Formats: sequence, C-alpha cells, structure tokens
Amino acid sequence: MERDPEIQARLILHLTPGLGPKLTAALMHTFGSAVRVLAAKVSDLQAIPRIGQDTAQNLLAHWRSSSVEEEWKRLETTQTRLLLRGAAAYPSPLATIPDPPSLLYCQGEWRPQDEQALAVVGSRQCTAYGRRITTKLVRELAGHGFTIVSGLARGIDGVAHQAALEAGGRTLGVLAGGLGKIYPPEHAELALAVKEHGALLSESAMAVAPLPEMFPKRNRLISGLCWGVLVVEAQAKSGALITAEHALDQGRDVFAVPGPVDSDASQGPLRLIKDGAILVRSIEDILQHYESRLAAQTAAVAELIRDGKPDRPTGAAGTAPVLGPPPEEPRQRAVWESLKDDSLAMDDLIEQTSLPVAEVSQALLHLELQGRVRRLPGNRFERRS
Repeated sequence: MERDPEIQARLILHLTPGLGPKLTAALMHTFGSAVRVLAAKVSDLQAIPRIGQDTAQNLLAHWRSSSVEEEWKRLETTQTRLLLRGAAAYPSPLATIPDPPSLLYCQGEWRPQDEQALAVVGSRQCTAYGRRITTKLVRELAGHGFTIVSGLARGIDGVAHQAALEAGGRTLGVLAGGLGKIYPPEHAELALAVKEHGALLSESAMAVAPLPEMFPKRNRLISGLCWGVLVVEAQAKSGALITAEHALDQGRDVFAVPGPVDSDASQGPLRLIKDGAILVRSIEDILQHYESRLAAQTAAVAELIRDGKPDRPTGAAGTAPVLGPPPEEPRQRAVWESLKDDSLAMDDLIEQTSLPVAEVSQALLHLELQGRVRRLPGNRFERRS
C-alpha cells in the first residue's frame, strides 16, 4: 500500500482515542486535510466546538508521539486497503449517514453495483424456518442483482452470506472488531469467500477484538450501506432490531418476515410489522416496493449501453468509451468541467465545485460508470480520453 502522507495522517486521526466520526469530520472541515489537522496549534484546535485547552493539548501530545507503523505492517501483510471518506472508493451510500466513519478497512472490493444492496439480519439462534426463508429470499434477491450485506455473525447472518455466495451473488460482511480478528472464529472460511465475492469491512483497527458495545455501533454501517434492512428472525431484544432502528434514522427501509406468533424468534419481526415495517411474504413484496427505483436503474444502464458507454468504470476489454457532450446533470457537469485542464484530487474538486463531499463522490461515481472519468493513484481523477 502506498504510504501517502494524507492517508497516514487520516489513519493517525482514526486511531486517536476519543476522536469519533463527528469530531473528525469537524476537524477535516475546518482544516481541509488530515495533514493540516496534525500540524495545527492548540489555539487553532480550540476553535472547534467541544475542544477545550486540555483536550487540544492532549490531542497534540498524542499525535506527536503516535506511530502507525505496526498498523501499516498489518495492512500490508493482509492486503487490507483503507477507504477514506471523501474518496471515490469509499462506499457512496455510507457517506450519506449522519456519522460515517472517517475511514474503513477493506479486504476485497466495494463496487458501484453494490449500491443496490439489502441488509439481511436476524437471530444468532435461528430456527429451521428462519434458515429456510433466509436462504430462499437471499438467493432470489441475489438473482435480481442485490448485494447482500450482513454482519458475519452466527445464525441468520451466516445463512444470508452463504446463500448469496451459492447464488453467485455479491455479499459484504461488516465486522465489529478488526479484520485481523475474524469473529466468530468458525466463520473464518466463510469470511474468505465473502472477501473473494465482495468485501469485508470494518472501522476498527486491525488487531482489535470485538467487544459487546462495539456491535450496536457496527450495525449503523450495515444499514447505512443499503437501500433497506430485512429482519428475518429476532428476539424481543436483539441486535437486529438495533440495525432496524439505525435504518429508520438513516432514512432506509425496514422489511420484516413474520413467523409463528408463539415463537420467541418471531417477536422482533412481529413488533416491527406492528410499528409499520414492510411485511415480506415473498421476494415480490420487496421488488414491488422498489419497482420504480429498479426501473430507473435499468433504464440508466440501458442508456449507457445504447450510447456505447461501458456500464463499469474500466469498460469492456478493447472498447474505448464514447464521451459525447458534457453531462446534463448539474453536479456531474460541475465535476466534469473542473477536470477539463488537468487531473485533480478530491479536495481540489470539492473546493472548485463548492459541492459537499457526498455530492462530489456521487457525481464521480456516475461519471466513472459512464466511462467519462477514471481514478488515478493517490485518489486523483482525470477525464478519459
């Protein structure tokens, strides 16, 4: 992995105790880059809300003595990449949630097609009914192009990942602990398969073991990556219900599969349905809910094909992209025009377009899909010629 100074600085910020996503975002917004944050003075840091003199001095002392050498070695040994918030490789749906992580550890690859994702979560002590329904729904969802997201846990999570793989689909596993500590350990082989046909993601440092309080925080990432969350089985108090709560806070959809009313495993989904979740009896209930969204996506892909443009950033082998006129969508046009003379870094594009990070990232995603823009090393972008 390239030891870019900005990436290293972002890693130092990410590993700073007590410095969460929101405060990191405030620092980045004020100073413009992680390198500038680490070079700030105490008086500069005190201008940030919630940072007093003592906190500022403690942060600077930690940064000056901080070393991420061991973490770099773990990243290189395990072929783990860092996805920085604001960079094109960062999952665009995640950038829209209230508290996206400043960086993600990634093994495998998150792809633009993974935007069409559904989280499938449920009880670790699932029943035969839960396994059967999960397998059936996930195989059909994968067949309709949905990426399946879950937490690699025992029970419904593991069944969902496995069913997606068996259907030849893509799946993302989001861990509470570090990617160097696969949990549960019996899912190590499953994790390898997920990595090969999707990605393993975490915001925790590589060697961090998962603690109970980390799982609810992790669940916001599961829902944030998706269009919606499907709960198959869950007890009255369950992590799956926390994921559903995150989904509602993030403006995502919540689906629930009913089960026997006298089963403990049905109490979570039944409560969700009573509170307004979308009842799922078959995949048709999900497809019908997303009918217009799926139709719009199909039309967009058809337009790319009709215009002679690739539907993936790299394009078909031996096929040159047909660029055509400038994009009509205003944000895409703004980014496109900014790249007319030279390649630019993400920070430069944000400054030149005066657009929020999430909107620039989304515009770049669409331009890459259209074959108009490509990403260069160091998270720079240029027009395709």
